[in-house]
Amino acid sequence: MKQKILIIAVIVLSIVALRGFIPIHVSMGTPSAGAITSQAQPSSDKVWVTDSGSAYHTANCKWLANSTTKHEVSLSEAKSEGLTPCPTCEVGQ
Repeated sequence: MKQKILIIAVIVLSIVALRGFIPIHVSMGTPSAGAITSQAQPSSDKVWVTDSGSAYHTANCKWLANSTTKHEVSLSEAKSEGLTPCPTCEVGQ
């Protein structure tokens, strides 16, 4: 009996300890207008593009990590150049 309690305690403590390190997203239906969603939202109308890409991104998108040609532009400029939102970071949707 003590072994089962110890195992349960270790599991619960592990979950509590990891909760701050593992993002947990819970959806309770459709978010209302202006609600914060799990996707990164730009703090302004600025997005990031590369010289050779066909999409625009948030500053922390994984596809920009190794790019040497990334630069910031306005969302309207990126759209006017025919760029589309990155499906990974979903900026400007």
